[in-house]
Amino acid sequence: MVVPADLDGLPRLPGVEHRFVRVHDLRMHVAEAGAGEPMLLLHGFPGSWWSWRHVLGPLSERYRVICPDLRGTGATDAPAHGYDRRTLLADVAGLLDELRIDRAHLVGHDWGALIAFALALDRPDRVRSVLSLATPHPYARLSTALAAEMWRLWFQGVVAAPGARPASAPGAQPAPGATPPGRVRRQA
Repeated sequence: MVVPADLDGLPRLPGVEHRFVRVHDLRMHVAEAGAGEPMLLLHGFPGSWWSWRHVLGPLSERYRVICPDLRGTGATDAPAHGYDRRTLLADVAGLLDELRIDRAHLVGHDWGALIAFALALDRPDRVRSVLSLATPHPYARLSTALAAEMWRLWFQGVVAAPGARPASAPGAQPAPGATPPGRVRRQA
């Protein structure tokens, strides 16, 4: 079910329309532009649809570009549960269902790329292509050089901590115009 978007506090981009889509028990914010084959842009943590602002316009000249705020980020609901692989994949597949899209190109950054890879592996019938940014493919082999760089992923433990939620979760929303959706605010 598609519901009108309350645009208070959302940054504006020319040609981009906003709406909320009910996906199972989740109210998901979607920014959309263009026409053509559907292309779903899945942001990383702690991003939002706004992460794609520099490429959304150029891509929309050829594609129907759909930029959801994933569960717990931006203007999408942030329930206390549902951040497991199965639920995140169900969110994205459910979004495609609600938008009546059979197959889409997927572009993912960071954890959005992991979701894109997982959807392509679990539901190849829903995926036209996958482009991964800033995430190794699912068949990466650990090497000495790669292991030496693993310290750079220290934040992943924090992100995956039970009960941890982005500062953009309901109740922690900034006042309109204060902080763009998806930005993590430092706690005092």
